[in-house]
Amino acid sequence: PPPPPPPPPPPPPPPPKILHSAPIFSNKNDWRERNVQYINGTVHDGDTNNYFPPPPTSLQDTANSSMNSHNNHPSPHLPPHPPPSPFLPHPHPHPQPRLLSHPVHHELHPSPFPILQSSTAAPLSAPIPQLHIPRKQSALYPLPPPPLPHSTTSQKQAHSPKLPFENNTSPKIDSSQIPRPPIFIRPQACAAIPIFYPRKALLSDNTHSPPPADSRFITCDDGNAAPQLIRATLSVIPRTRGMQSKSGDLPMSLLCNPLAIVPEDFPTRPRMLPETNETQQWTETMRVPVKENQGSASLLEPPRCHHCNAYANPFFQLNQKMECNFCKTHTDVQATSHGTIEYVVEEPYITRSTPVQTNIIYALDATCPHLESYFPMIEQVGLSIINRESYARMGIVLVSSFGIHIPRFRVAEDGTATIDFVVMSDVTEDPFCPLPLHEWLLEVSATLSESCSSSNKLDCWKQYISQLRQAWIPFLKHLDIKDSYNQMGHASSCGGAAFAFLADAMKETGGRGIFISWRRPNFGIGMLHDREHHSLKPYKMDRTSRELYVPLQFQKQNNFIEKEHKESGLFYSNLASRCFKNRVVLDVVLHTRSRQVEFMDLGTLGQLCRVTCGKLTWVKTSGDWKDALSQALLRPIDSFYGTDAIFKVRCSNGLQVKSYMPSTAMGVTIDNGVVGSPELELGAVHPDTCIAVELEHRVGGIRKLDTVCYVQSALLYTTPFGQRRIRISTLALKVADAVVDVYRGIDFSATTASLTRKIVGQLLDPKQDVEHTLSATRKKLTNEVIQALAAYRLHTPNAANLPYGQLILPEKLQLLPLFCMAMLKSTILRPSLPDQGSGIRVDHPNPRADERAYALWKAANVHPGVAMLMVHPNIFSLTNLIGGAGEWQVPQQVQYGHQSELINATYHAYIKLPETIPPTIASIQNDHIYLIDDGLTIYIFVGKDVSKDAKTDLLEMTSDGCKLSASSDYSEKVRRLVWQLRTYCSIGPGAECSMIRPTFAPVIIVLAQTSQKDQFEERVINLMVQDQKGGEPDYVEFLCRLHKSVNKIVQAKQASNRIVD
Repeated sequence: PPPPPPPPPPPPPPPPKILHSAPIFSNKNDWRERNVQYINGTVHDGDTNNYFPPPPTSLQDTANSSMNSHNNHPSPHLPPHPPPSPFLPHPHPHPQPRLLSHPVHHELHPSPFPILQSSTAAPLSAPIPQLHIPRKQSALYPLPPPPLPHSTTSQKQAHSPKLPFENNTSPKIDSSQIPRPPIFIRPQACAAIPIFYPRKALLSDNTHSPPPADSRFITCDDGNAAPQLIRATLSVIPRTRGMQSKSGDLPMSLLCNPLAIVPEDFPTRPRMLPETNETQQWTETMRVPVKENQGSASLLEPPRCHHCNAYANPFFQLNQKMECNFCKTHTDVQATSHGTIEYVVEEPYITRSTPVQTNIIYALDATCPHLESYFPMIEQVGLSIINRESYARMGIVLVSSFGIHIPRFRVAEDGTATIDFVVMSDVTEDPFCPLPLHEWLLEVSATLSESCSSSNKLDCWKQYISQLRQAWIPFLKHLDIKDSYNQMGHASSCGGAAFAFLADAMKETGGRGIFISWRRPNFGIGMLHDREHHSLKPYKMDRTSRELYVPLQFQKQNNFIEKEHKESGLFYSNLASRCFKNRVVLDVVLHTRSRQVEFMDLGTLGQLCRVTCGKLTWVKTSGDWKDALSQALLRPIDSFYGTDAIFKVRCSNGLQVKSYMPSTAMGVTIDNGVVGSPELELGAVHPDTCIAVELEHRVGGIRKLDTVCYVQSALLYTTPFGQRRIRISTLALKVADAVVDVYRGIDFSATTASLTRKIVGQLLDPKQDVEHTLSATRKKLTNEVIQALAAYRLHTPNAANLPYGQLILPEKLQLLPLFCMAMLKSTILRPSLPDQGSGIRVDHPNPRADERAYALWKAANVHPGVAMLMVHPNIFSLTNLIGGAGEWQVPQQVQYGHQSELINATYHAYIKLPETIPPTIASIQNDHIYLIDDGLTIYIFVGKDVSKDAKTDLLEMTSDGCKLSASSDYSEKVRRLVWQLRTYCSIGPGAECSMIRPTFAPVIIVLAQTSQKDQFEERVINLMVQDQKGGEPDYVEFLCRLHKSVNKIVQAKQASNRIVD
């Protein structure tokens, strides 16, 4: 008989469906996002009318539909669509998202997350047409480099460690439709600044997360801690450890800025305006109340629970008796009315016989090329202290291989000023300070000092600076001769001796020492050797490249490094411990050439600053470097700060503190947390000090009867005026019984900051194993993102029922894939060299070890408001500033009778910023000017085809290089934009630079070159993180690969569950 006919082929898999939404915020009037806009229609989230393309009947229809879209012709399949609206209000705090496909065959689905369509699926539903942009010459990358001969991998751009992705074809998706970060200074409309009420949000039925950390808002203390002080990654805490695991092990941590809001008795500072550096009196509405001891014995220490030692807070419950909200025991302590309160304390909170004194000593490297420029900056610091009616003792020493020159300044009765020097010549064995501080430090205060009793206080300080400059000029001319060690004076930098001198000088009183240099210490005690050797060889292996950016203090037990490196690591480790014990804070300011080629070992110097709670600043001689360096010297002194601090966090039943993040956090942990929460000792704490605390569940988790859990931070510190205080902040968080509620309570900015610190902890872990290399850390980050998205797909009911063809992104994590991709391409995790098999030849590593070490130092202390900005820059086009961009915006004030000071503060003016553009090379045009902000630097990028008149209006040439002009209206608008970016989203502090930023961002002018690119143009190219770069895919391809990896985990898990069933 004839053989049976073959079975019919299986039906094709169902096509992927398209799901669209836009991120939403709890305040519908102030945090609105752009809706998803189609090319042939516009989807209005929350509207009754939806416009979407119908499914094409053939591939030709798809092509025709795409062609009609590009030609802006209405499709015959679509009804007329309304004009796109940039901001659309939502009908309720949590609008129900919808599955957008054919209206007849599909219902609306309550999961608001975008979907990507695979290119291999049959086009039964209309794919979003992809705009084909022809390859053309760009301002940043004129032409692609030709492949090297005999290269089999010419298409591969650079090497990167293999990530848990699988290869995928190019997706059919419009890159303009995918999630992108919004402009940070929200709201852009000319509206009043919103007011956030933390306790009111807690008591509401819906999950109200705090406003984004990079937005403009004011917090009213209604009995719960402000997000400016404590921000949790999860505003809804999972009840048990198992629920947290089902939530993808999302970070459960706190980001604490204990001094972000100044106390109510701190004098108000004037606000610096961008026009001609004018000042404006500023009223800070957010203040922390201070309670002082009135002589009663009961007020000698703050009220607290006698059982668990938790401080009194507004959540002490009144049943028959007061009940502690932390341990649930009865107490006689009365509840307070403020979420954050400060107490002036005495014994037993005073741990030193005398408080830390405000001693400030500048140690200047005599070999610095710009030494003369530092004296006016230091003079400005002293004048600022005098104008603030504060008190300090200041001094300057000069450091060289000839010794450390200590000036002694005297003013005679007739007003004649004289100065002489004491030289401490030992810079190789045991440097010390031969004089007590009162003999050579100058008192700088609002009252006349004894040494300047016959002179004005301002004139006294100015004479001191002038006399030093004149006295040191003859000495600087002798640096060209050999010293007693047979070394040329200008070739030796004795930074180790300077640190040892500062530690010995202030060992009895404490204080702050600032070392200013332009290279690493290369002579004498504490000498750091050149481990880079001006070679690419150390960068070719993970282990050897890691040794360049990991501090030597962590490599003391490393058998692979040389003996002299171990000795240097031991010296700086012991020096940091001695300074920390004596509360001596060490700052390192490095002022280098624009193209630094010498190895500086910023990893080792940064660890010294980290332990002593100092600051590491790297300023390059380009742009307005004088302003950047001046602010680096002024910010730690001019702002409100504390010394000799102890920080602690306690949790209610069911939670506990796991650790501080990263493991190499600022300060020293003094308790292992076996009995109670670990404590963190800090030599100094500033408004920009951000402490990350990782939480975990206790055995059994949170009790079933508890719907709210509590965390409380306590900071014991000494004010600049010598007063001992303790600041207490109490934060209440909801408890979730469903995984979907946990995802709704995610704070994206705090999550990115927590992930960044976790990455830093893995890279800088003292353990020398393969789990802490660059490639291993990259894989861990990608796996964590995949697991978080897969867990949402598996354990949330709405997402679990959707087809596999949809990439489901939680509402609050829509930008998490973008953050992950940008982090992989950032200076923190980007490989320094391309793969040897790629055929690409380089003459220098990118990034270098010092650049990575500096980025890691900043990332270890990153604020939630800039965690995204430091890896994904904001780019603004300056060519056509329309719609009021660059102008002052004054919200229209509405009068409702008598208005409080808080209401009036919501109408403060600000500078309107233009719309951002994606960080891609295709977005950069040759005849345009752009402003690029990466959190640390502001670049003004001028295309090579920009007209000469436009350059003349914007720029001017000075002796220090090219700068922004101050003589045209156009340049004045750009200067206002720079001012607003530096002020960032801050509305309270009146400083020139917001403390949210990690540093004062200098402005660097980058002129596009027609031939060879300079280093700054190369750096701008590296900031185009949404392009294919460094072996990493572009944003669209990255999302598709992420989708495929998530699907693999989800399908495997569901298959295993079916087998078990």
